[in-house]
Amino acid sequence: MRKVCAGVAAGCTAVAVAAGVALAGAPTPPVAAAAAPAPTHTVRAVTAHARSAPPSYTLVLGDSIAHRSREQLKALHPHWIVDAVEGRNVDRLLPLIRDWEQRKGRAPAQLVVELGTNWSTAWEAADYERVRALVPRAQVEFVTPFRSAAAKHPRSTGRYAFTRTGEYADAMRSLASDSSDGIGVCVADWRTWAADHTGQLVDGVHPTRSAKVVWADLVSSAMRGCRSEVD
Repeated sequence: MRKVCAGVAAGCTAVAVAAGVALAGAPTPPVAAAAAPAPTHTVRAVTAHARSAPPSYTLVLGDSIAHRSREQLKALHPHWIVDAVEGRNVDRLLPLIRDWEQRKGRAPAQLVVELGTNWSTAWEAADYERVRALVPRAQVEFVTPFRSAAAKHPRSTGRYAFTRTGEYADAMRSLASDSSDGIGVCVADWRTWAADHTGQLVDGVHPTRSAKVVWADLVSSAMRGCRSEVD
């Protein structure tokens, strides 16, 4: 201790001695064990994140009726996807649904079917049931087709076209009213309105500008009343 205080003022020795006496009387604290060396490897926790489900969407598949009324429908539902083409035949319906399901990664939550105005020998009324089977958990709205027997449109075939589109419309109504599958299936009855307002059709098939507003309102209101299996 004197070596520690060497060259320091005289009082240092006394203080150091006194401190040494005090320390000598106190028990020596146990020496803490040396900490274990850190492991040389690091364990990484891997958290599996489930892939987020793609967002739901409403899909409208149609022909010239929906194509020409796109503006009016999008004014009511700007986020709806409207895939409508002039002259599209009804037999394109199932491939179109599959294409959109693949493109979006899931089936639509709501599907509007406006196909049938352009009838096809490859499509029967019963084939609409296959649509429901393809998207069993979606809200499906069928828009009943209409062609006047006196239509002047080039693709119309008079009474046969009127009857054929009528068969399609009956099948749609039957699907919507079937008690075993009525949930999630509904009808926008464009055919009934058009038959009662043929003066609002420019050629016995296509709606005038004011009738396009009616068409969009029918489609919108029918979807609001459509019950969903997932509700």
